[in-house]
Amino acid sequence: MRLWSHRYPWTITDVKIVQAPRIGRAGVQNLRAVYVAKAGYQGADEFAYALIGMNQYGGPMRVTIKRKVTVVS
Repeated sequence: MRLWSHRYPWTITDVKIVQAPRIGRAGVQNLRAVYVAKAGYQGADEFAYALIGMNQYGGPMRVTIKRKVTVVS
């Protein structure tokens, strides 16, 4: 599956979790990173994922994004 947007001039072909969260779980569904909190946990957590694909010139691209999450009940 490839993800492309008029807003961003690149094509995403893969998404990988590159830093696991300390408390919850992170995974990938349909080229999107998702986070699931540990049952009963409240507080801060963070994880990082990489978008892998081709840039607007057809060359390889890898962008790493770090997400900070605040879990509330």
